[in-house]
Amino acid sequence: LMSSTKYGVRWHSERRKQLLERYPEARTLMGPNPWTALVVVALVALEVGLAVAFSALPWWAIVLLSYAVGAFIAHALGVLIHDAAHDLIFRKPWANKLIAIFANLPLIFPAAIDFREKHLLHHAHLGEPDGADSQAPGAWDFRFATTRLRTYVWHVIGPMVVTFNSRGHKLSAWAWLNIAANAVAGAAVFLLLGWKVFLFLGASGLMAFAHHPVGVRRYAEHLTVKPGQPTASYYGPLNWVSFDVGYHVEHHDVPNVPWNRARKLHLMAKELYEPLAHVHSWTGLLWELTFHKSEGPAR
Repeated sequence: LMSSTKYGVRWHSERRKQLLERYPEARTLMGPNPWTALVVVALVALEVGLAVAFSALPWWAIVLLSYAVGAFIAHALGVLIHDAAHDLIFRKPWANKLIAIFANLPLIFPAAIDFREKHLLHHAHLGEPDGADSQAPGAWDFRFATTRLRTYVWHVIGPMVVTFNSRGHKLSAWAWLNIAANAVAGAAVFLLLGWKVFLFLGASGLMAFAHHPVGVRRYAEHLTVKPGQPTASYYGPLNWVSFDVGYHVEHHDVPNVPWNRARKLHLMAKELYEPLAHVHSWTGLLWELTFHKSEGPAR
């Protein structure tokens, strides 16, 4: 993982300056994409619809389908929550917060607003340990994830650890609204649609950001694949079901480019991205972390 300095922030700010000087047309890629809101609505409907359709199956089949199908949709919703965190769906912050809360509903666990607040700090303090970069692993994480088994456990519970790891951060009114909305939605699902629907949604939401081919993205994005390079991109096929979130160096270079233009930014400034090291396979990385390495913790 990267060093505990502001090198990551400087590295990206210098790249951003260089990119915009060479390719001033990159500014045309910046700004919100309101059509993303329709994609959010469609994914929420799809996830809930599948949960209802699968509810006639045995619980173990529902868990398997959560991993094989539901987690990919839940992860996609998480990616669009990320766009909302950067106000890249609507122009008004309040509208982005509302669509993020809506996208969070089928994930059961309330995290959209908490993620927004911590993720913006992550961009401002990239790589700083124990509180400044609030999405970076702290001392406890490194003490815990020291073996393959412990790393696996950390991958599974990591999203919850990051959410509760507030370090004095007080919940905002929007965060309380997020919690209330998810509590009401979760209760309604459980009481009106049944525990199996709740199981599919909850398991999908947890697996999407845990020990899963798309969940390992959290680790891949800030894995030190090359000395002096604090972030890493992934350009493989899982981007097609993850709204190009693998273009992570590009995102830190220019955070106000929405998901549907990240690939265009890469192609526009190829000379700045092709020399960089990147993660070749999320699935391959997951295999390595499961069977060959005991590195940790995930991000």
